[in-house]
Amino acid sequence: MPVGETLAVLPGKKIFDRAPARVDQVVTGALDRTKQLEVLEAGRGVDRALPGREALLKRGTSAFGNGKNIDSDIRHALSVHVWHGGVVAAQQIDLPDPGLYGPDSVTWRVHSDPSMALGGLRALLLQAVHPLAMAGVAQHSDFRGDPWGRLFRTAEYVGVTTYGTTQEARRAGAKVRGIHRQLGGIEPESGQAYRVNDPRLLTWVHCCETESFLSTAVRCGLRLTKSEQDRYYAEQVRGAELVGLTTAPDSVQAMQDYFQAMRPELRVTAEAWKAARFVLIPPMPTKVVLGTPARPAWLALATASAAMLPRWARRMYRLPGLPFTDLGASAAGIALRSGFLVVPGALRDGPQVKAAKKRLSGL
Repeated sequence: MPVGETLAVLPGKKIFDRAPARVDQVVTGALDRTKQLEVLEAGRGVDRALPGREALLKRGTSAFGNGKNIDSDIRHALSVHVWHGGVVAAQQIDLPDPGLYGPDSVTWRVHSDPSMALGGLRALLLQAVHPLAMAGVAQHSDFRGDPWGRLFRTAEYVGVTTYGTTQEARRAGAKVRGIHRQLGGIEPESGQAYRVNDPRLLTWVHCCETESFLSTAVRCGLRLTKSEQDRYYAEQVRGAELVGLTTAPDSVQAMQDYFQAMRPELRVTAEAWKAARFVLIPPMPTKVVLGTPARPAWLALATASAAMLPRWARRMYRLPGLPFTDLGASAAGIALRSGFLVVPGALRDGPQVKAAKKRLSGL
């Protein structure tokens, strides 16, 4: 390692294989022996220093196996100065926690887009065509008794895992895993037993959500390159790990291949029909129905979401599966998104987004 170079690594990581001690144990030496320490890449090489946040968030994604094994909680990074081949100074640098993804991620761009409302409803309709996944929702979810509460809780989970701290995201994932471990049942039409924490079902739900969020955002006008779309799926592998998965489709092609392979297992059960009707026409208080335009507004939103389903899924629901349906759905989505974008970002942003921006404002 060159004399006078600096390197920032995460607590517990070694400074290459030649490190005399773990980094979180290296606190020796006099800091006045060094110039101002700059934060460099947490990885297998040393390069020119970039500003601290840039180095840790942007360059850290390429370290230790393309970032897949890096603990994203970097609030306590250590800047270590190497002098004449020996560690003579170490300084702890406290940085705000960017969470699982960070503000420079594609995930932040997609999940903060106004199209998420459409994407979320599309995901629910798509999930329902898997008989076992639908049985799990019907038998263990309170979506019929408290549909709005369930929608808000799902949105809260996505918000916390996207914009919260790493600890908050892990806590949310642990809660979900704890609930899933206790649940199982039998799908009534086939008599097939299932467990909610079955990796195959967890993968299905994960893919329905992430593919719906991304494809809907793109169709509604969010400009993302092919490589950015691939990057979104790669980032979302971290989200899949929260619910107990060890792998998930990490590119556009991998996601397409996954859904193609799953199609023989899919069908619309009686419970799926009920769920679809519930999504399209959910119960609303009489005062809301009579005194506000909530009912027609929701019907327009839900109808557009259903029209954005893949053609094969629309045909399963006996909906039009023709190309002009795709064009009409995309046009409706673009109009809806454009209307929301007129609203200032300060008013559009949810509480998790605002909290994250405030937390990271010092970077």
